[in-house]
Amino acid sequence: MADANIWGVQGYRYTGATPFELTVSVTLDSQFSPAVSGAGYNHSFFAVSLFDTEGYTFDYNLNAQSGSSCPILRTASGPGCANLPEIFARDQRFLYDTGSVTTTVSYMLNPGQTFYVGAYLDANVCCGGVVDSSHTLTMRFNDAAMLDSFAVAMVPEPGQWALMLTGLALLSGFARRPRIVSRPRG
Repeated sequence: MADANIWGVQGYRYTGATPFELTVSVTLDSQFSPAVSGAGYNHSFFAVSLFDTEGYTFDYNLNAQSGSSCPILRTASGPGCANLPEIFARDQRFLYDTGSVTTTVSYMLNPGQTFYVGAYLDANVCCGGVVDSSHTLTMRFNDAAMLDSFAVAMVPEPGQWALMLTGLALLSGFARRPRIVSRPRG
């Protein structure tokens, strides 16, 4: 059995002056191999979530206190998933055969409100089956004109600091290296 997943989060701030109902539509298209023994395990899955930034720091560290993908998958069980932020809207869908599936989530935003949009994509196969869900998850906002995006903080683990500082030192060394310019002779 093979299982692959990918997920991401983006932060937004609503800049409008009046409340606004944000709608996010998500579609997943997948191609499946012909039916094989144990094909019930073959699936493609996605989850989408709109969740609060208030008192919550999201990061991509799977062992983080934030619970990482927990606000997208909304599982209160498991390590690190006890302190979830408020989930404004969430849904998930599965595919077990070639085709597409769509869902829509919505939430009423207030002026100045910040929030995260998270998406999770998973493909699982066994028994010689093939599921192709690459580059097939699309998300559409009903109106993004009054949304300012902001980066989600990436918090390095303590062991990553030394590696990151070494990388910065190497980049600094390359930047200071004298350039050799060759000129045509003539």
